[in-house]
Amino acid sequence: MKKFFLRRTSLFLLTLLFSLIFSIPCFASSTIKLSLNGRQLEPSVAPIIKNGTTLVPLRLISENLNAHVSYEKETKTISIISKNTSIHLTLENKKAIVNEDTILLSMAPISTNGTTMVPLRFISENLDCKVNWDAKNQHITITSLNTEEQTNNSTLPTATIIVKDYGTITLELYPDIAPNTVNNFIFLANNHFYDGLTFHRIIDDFVIQGGDPLGTGTGGPGYTISGEFSSNGFSSNVLSHTKGIISMARSYLPDSAGSQFFITCADATYLDGQYAAFGKVLTGLDVVEALSNVSTNANDAPLSPIIIESIRVDTKGMTYPNPIGMMN
Repeated sequence: MKKFFLRRTSLFLLTLLFSLIFSIPCFASSTIKLSLNGRQLEPSVAPIIKNGTTLVPLRLISENLNAHVSYEKETKTISIISKNTSIHLTLENKKAIVNEDTILLSMAPISTNGTTMVPLRFISENLDCKVNWDAKNQHITITSLNTEEQTNNSTLPTATIIVKDYGTITLELYPDIAPNTVNNFIFLANNHFYDGLTFHRIIDDFVIQGGDPLGTGTGGPGYTISGEFSSNGFSSNVLSHTKGIISMARSYLPDSAGSQFFITCADATYLDGQYAAFGKVLTGLDVVEALSNVSTNANDAPLSPIIIESIRVDTKGMTYPNPIGMMN
């Protein structure tokens, strides 16, 4: 049975950003450096300073802090959800809601050239971070105060996908969000199932899809797994299909996923609750973007094969059981 997705809609896909408030003069900001938990970050959009407020990319930082970001076009509402905090902002509105409290921002979120800018100090401190500004070196340092969360992150399984002629994609997987889905991916990857298979379906600004042993969109491992997503009665999966998320492909049947997976090339939050998201890209998003731009035919198949040389998962010393599957 052919695996499929909802086609792209005209949803407004954008990169969400947030700002850090400092009392510093307005100047060209291309020299501002950012680091998070001691690691230097390379923002996709250079920081800018507006009315004494430094604006920097939100997604780059929030997703490194395991916060999930979404945008509602009709209401212009930005939602940033972490383990303990929910933050809701609205474009051109200084009022923000943190959990159930209303807070007045010093500057309303704005949209500039398709990029949403919001106050970083407000966001980061509500995500349990400390922010410092080194004016001499023009360096913003952001430090997570939740050391327990950082420790837990170090034990998450990490998948490495090597794509022939394109490079390497690394992802962290979330067994607490989609346990059997993660078990299944680890089982297949570490038993060399994916070696030599292809990304057989690619849609620019939507997804790259692979993992079919037949290369046609109809194959699988010989069994299927239950769909771990909310519309299938699985409420624990709250991972949103933002850019760089890995999720399981399936047919119209909710329990039809097997080995085929996809990685989102742009926000596709309209898939939330319908597909089992189970991890996100850590490095190699540029490889995902390069793959999304290859030439394809009318069936979204690449004109030249995109070969997966291997997929392996480092389980960090943890033991994961074999997946619970249903025979086809």
